[in-house]
Amino acid sequence: MHTLGSLILALQVQEGAAPVSATSGGVIDILKGTGPLNQAVFAILILFSIVSWAIILSKTFAFQKVKRQTGTFLDVFRRSQKFSEVQAVCPSLPSSPLVGVFQAGYAELNAQFRLTGASGGTPNPAAAAQRPILKSLDAVDRALIRAATAEVNKLERHLTFLATTASITPFIGLLLAAALPRWLCVGVLAVQV
Repeated sequence: MHTLGSLILALQVQEGAAPVSATSGGVIDILKGTGPLNQAVFAILILFSIVSWAIILSKTFAFQKVKRQTGTFLDVFRRSQKFSEVQAVCPSLPSSPLVGVFQAGYAELNAQFRLTGASGGTPNPAAAAQRPILKSLDAVDRALIRAATAEVNKLERHLTFLATTASITPFIGLLLAAALPRWLCVGVLAVQV
């Protein structure tokens, strides 16, 4: 970058323009010397930057919480003997995506077991002692996939804004550079070097 800045300054001097000193002014001084279009573009870039950093920080804290609560959920899930024990812990771990997937599967299993018990219609105590029969494993699979998709969407919320911002803001910056006077662009490059 140092070579590029020196080359541009040398070309500027050869054309007879007065060179801009690298120590003169900062970003504020440069913005004072620009027009309202440049200032508006710079304000847009600052706004995108603030929103992006807010999303980055909130996602960082959210993912740390998700990691912590998911670890707790997995410990409880592995130690428990019954799904009802795991279900009792779920309300205390709302940030874990595994809780949403587990609850969807648990609700589907309960619905199928109730349907199996109600359709028998036999008040025979021996029939009640039998293990419940799962009617449709595909329905459980679909419930788990729907819940997993919903949980992934929650985790990825606002990330498309970051991707869009990362791809658009360089072009906004180029618009700012194109709108700056030529001598000011050379000064900005010289300051960056």
